Amino acid sequence: RMRAAGATIVEVRLPRWLIDAKGDFYSAVRYPEFASQIATYLATLSPGYPRSLAELSARADSIVAPRPDGAGPNAMRWSLFKRELGSGTLSDPRYTAVRDHALPLVRAHLDGLFATQRLDAIVYPTGSRRPDLISAPPEPPGGGAASGSNLANLSGFPELVVPAGFTTDQLPVGVSFLGPAFSEGTLLGLGFAFEQRTRARRLPRFTPPLPGEKLIVR
Repeated sequence: RMRAAGATIVEVRLPRWLIDAKGDFYSAVRYPEFASQIATYLATLSPGYPRSLAELSARADSIVAPRPDGAGPNAMRWSLFKRELGSGTLSDPRYTAVRDHALPLVRAHLDGLFATQRLDAIVYPTGSRRPDLISAPPEPPGGGAASGSNLANLSGFPELVVPAGFTTDQLPVGVSFLGPAFSEGTLLGLGFAFEQRTRARRLPRFTPPLPGEKLIVR
């Protein structure tokens, strides 16, 4: 669809070291930063609320049965609490090495790719695997190493996600447009043009408009 609309498509290949390491880079920064930042936030809450990530995790462990309506803790989220608790501090070498050396390396490589290939955006599936049905068994964290996801997180570059269609299970999928620093205007233009060309979005079947409302797909 993009080629038919006049876009010049350039096949690009990310180096294997970036594909293999981006998950490790992401977790090395994201886990200890979350532990630090959530503690700062929890300190602002009223008495009676958890004051630390450790208290949050302990409170989750105390909930052993779901509510009468079947709702209960998100098991994956609580397991991440424990992983974040054990991830170290913002002064640990694993964190500072990635922050000070690996993230600038990612930015420099992507900048070079945009410049040498004269790219307006790098386009890739937002998710590297099909979305699961609610009834599907939970999958372990991680995986999907072939996706471009996390590149925006690691580089700080802007990323725009727009609807791209549906799977055979009728679950929506998206496509990502990643651009260099301060290219938000270009990405918004590309995303809007893609949406107009594909008309991939559908109105939701199970959340119809409320009385007096009207949902319009443009």
